[in-house]
Amino acid sequence: MEKILLAVDDSSQSEKAAEKAGELVVALEAEVTILTVVDAVIINSSPESVQSQFALEELMVEKKSEVKEKGNKILNKTENIIKSFQKEKEIKINKLLSSGSPAEYICEEAEKNDYDLIIMASTGEGGVKRFLLGSTSDRVVRHAETSVMIVK
Repeated sequence: MEKILLAVDDSSQSEKAAEKAGELVVALEAEVTILTVVDAVIINSSPESVQSQFALEELMVEKKSEVKEKGNKILNKTENIIKSFQKEKEIKINKLLSSGSPAEYICEEAEKNDYDLIIMASTGEGGVKRFLLGSTSDRVVRHAETSVMIVK
């Protein structure tokens, strides 16, 4: 196993997934890519009270900037968790921030770049818990061509 894709959000469950990924990456001397995907619906939603197209565009730029800042904080925090497992071995860590449908993007990224394993939390920051898995992790498990490790 050489390449691991770690999909994270801002949840405590994702921190647990990052810890598990840190252990695994060090043990296997694997490369890890930390991925956070902001749901496009969050970026593209806007209050109906915005009257002009100019005001709407300005609001969208501001929202995208906030989302990018939050995404980078998540990536940096996760990188620090993984680095805490680093001993004498240097871990190759890549970071990737995107927007879109999280489950679709995770599956596409894993397939496109030949990852050996996807690691993610069982539930995320969405707050809605299904019986065993959150909706994103459930979709990834069902649709990914790559093996998936779900961390509880």
